[in-house]
Amino acid sequence: MDAALVERTYLEVVDDLRRSDFAARRKLAIAPLRCHIEELRAILALLPERGRVLDIGTGIGIVPETLLRLGHSVVTVDVARKDSQREGLDRLIALGAEGHLAWVGEEEVPIAESSIDVAFAGDVIEHLPGSPKRFLAEIRRLLKPGGHVVLTTPNAVRLPVRLRVALGYSNWPPVAQYIDNGPHLPYHLGHHKEYVAEELRFVLERSGFSEIRVRAFEDTLRRRGIVGSMKDIATQDRLFTAYWRERRAFSPGEAVRALMLAVVSLVPALRSTLLAVARKPGTP
Repeated sequence: MDAALVERTYLEVVDDLRRSDFAARRKLAIAPLRCHIEELRAILALLPERGRVLDIGTGIGIVPETLLRLGHSVVTVDVARKDSQREGLDRLIALGAEGHLAWVGEEEVPIAESSIDVAFAGDVIEHLPGSPKRFLAEIRRLLKPGGHVVLTTPNAVRLPVRLRVALGYSNWPPVAQYIDNGPHLPYHLGHHKEYVAEELRFVLERSGFSEIRVRAFEDTLRRRGIVGSMKDIATQDRLFTAYWRERRAFSPGEAVRALMLAVVSLVPALRSTLLAVARKPGTP
């Protein structure tokens, strides 16, 4: 598919969502991200014309909405523990997606087996509290023979993490965020396991996938204003807090960001995000 069309459609989705009541209610600071473009390119390179995509972890729905606008069929699946958390899913359903609530890997997604061309899970696998094998087995069950899975996840050894730990900060969600969770929420909602590239290859291979490709790209350090002060080194929720809304156009931290960006440009293994593509064996 024409790259210019994809990027233009994506930017239209971002702009429309930024102006929406949905974003205003949730106080979202929405901006174009290179991560989304990389994900869309990977998905679209594998999709047939009018292909069927399974999107796992609806969130605010930028990638699946872009795929809908480009003419593809989208099935989106999310987990919601209360009504307010399913607003993103309901929004995608209203736009024409098929939507379901399911904990992928713990529950079967209620769609036909071997009916999906490409399954996409962006920043999901790191949130699984246990083994990813059941999660990947469910994806494999739903893919057509010869279909593909596309995963993105933070690189466990990205440069900011190495600096964060060296400065004495933990890379894991602060225990204060979940110490008072009741039995209705036995696990915290943050990252339970971050992967390096070889681990991602390993879990995909052990889950029955073939033709596995994993690469790293830089997204985080390309965002201007991401390093405003030393407190930004600590792990925090950078989507649903004031973190993005309070970014300044310039700060002394910009020099630090630029230096780190130069380093990861030379050393791919230190880049922020891993993107994995793997194939379900069989003939389409």
